[in-house]
Amino acid sequence: MRSRTFRSKSAPIAESEILLLVSKFANLVAAKIETGTTNGKKIAALLDPQLHPRPPKPSRRGRQLPEGVCSGCRKRDAAPGLKSCQACRDRKRREWSRRAKPAQLLLVTRPAVEASPLCLGCNKRDAVPGLTICQTCRDRRRFRDNRALKQGKCSGCKIRDPVPGLKSCQKCRDMKRQQYSRREKQTKLLEATELLDKRPLSKCSSCRIRYAVPKFKLCQLCKNRSNFRARRLVQQGKCSSCKSRYPVLGLKTCQNCRDKRRRPKKQRVEETKRSFNGFGGSTDSVVISNPNDTKHALYEGPQVPKLPVLKPPPRLEVVGKGKPPNFRVANSADEPLVLEQPVEAMNLQNVDSRRCGSCYKHDVRPGRLQCESCIHSMEEVLAERKALGLCADCDDVPVPGSNRCEIHLTSMREHSAKAQKYARARVLQRSLDGKCTYYVREKKASHQQNLLSRLF
Repeated sequence: MRSRTFRSKSAPIAESEILLLVSKFANLVAAKIETGTTNGKKIAALLDPQLHPRPPKPSRRGRQLPEGVCSGCRKRDAAPGLKSCQACRDRKRREWSRRAKPAQLLLVTRPAVEASPLCLGCNKRDAVPGLTICQTCRDRRRFRDNRALKQGKCSGCKIRDPVPGLKSCQKCRDMKRQQYSRREKQTKLLEATELLDKRPLSKCSSCRIRYAVPKFKLCQLCKNRSNFRARRLVQQGKCSSCKSRYPVLGLKTCQNCRDKRRRPKKQRVEETKRSFNGFGGSTDSVVISNPNDTKHALYEGPQVPKLPVLKPPPRLEVVGKGKPPNFRVANSADEPLVLEQPVEAMNLQNVDSRRCGSCYKHDVRPGRLQCESCIHSMEEVLAERKALGLCADCDDVPVPGSNRCEIHLTSMREHSAKAQKYARARVLQRSLDGKCTYYVREKKASHQQNLLSRLF
């Protein structure tokens, strides 16, 4: 065994040794401050790389790549701060998106001959296999992206500045990353569902070609198309369900479609049959006009401003059985029924809620029944008649504190009370019969008298 020599505790230390130790310690502290490490070899290589060269780190493929070259294609320049170029990144992203498509997983267990779907962009040509758009739309999208890049804008939103060396901004990149992570989670969930669920797959209720996603009636492609159409309708300011009315503020559907969805399906079918065929085979008249009154809460229907006397528009009623109703002007001289609920709450699919109820020319705002021009002209007529000291409906002197004379004021009150009683009686009778109280329609006078005598 080799012996070791130790300095005795009593032996003095030379001054030169002390200076050498102090200089080494000072150099070590300076090297640590400069390089951030205490390893002697690393410090020597960092301080003097020519005397102590570091061996090159071997590449994954056996050879060293030049600095700034893409590690994927080895041809183009890599993006700043990254190892691959933008083209390789896009190719890898497309591969990830194809792997994460749940619709392809459903076709693995039961292959089927699929017809090429239509493009989601133009809805005319066939889409490229594995994608949702056709080749023409792909070329147009590429041209738009290149034009945005030449202008120095993001290729996704065309608004914000892109990340240096990339095509998209940071917000679009984060949004795309969230979409990929969501697809991966959905893919894993569908794989687990396919392993656990042994029931036969059902066909898509829309295309009748592909198989529906579990717990849904549509396949993944039809779901994406439906979401795309709904998003486009919402951007246009239309209801995403009926595509014709204005949606409720802050929502995607109108009040009519929301009320339809709340009611059960069986009840909706019965109401549709009643609205087309009438009660008991008789023709029903749907009243959509109200007497002219701007103060009473019951009268919210369309009004036609005329000089010098304001008159309500003619009543409309449904004519025909077993087919969609046709509206015509009613010839009966009876007073129209005043409903307890506004006309907007009535589920009339044939009445276009976008048009003014007075002139039928201009569009109305959401929640209103008349356009701005009709409301303004009606207010001018009422103000003119009030300035002249005339009744709003005739040329008599109005009652103090009101805009109508004694005769019209009394008739309006009687008509309102009678209409409320009739409407309450109909609603109560329909609730006793176990029917929906949402629709209130006219009935024969004899039936009304019998109903009133039975209830009041």
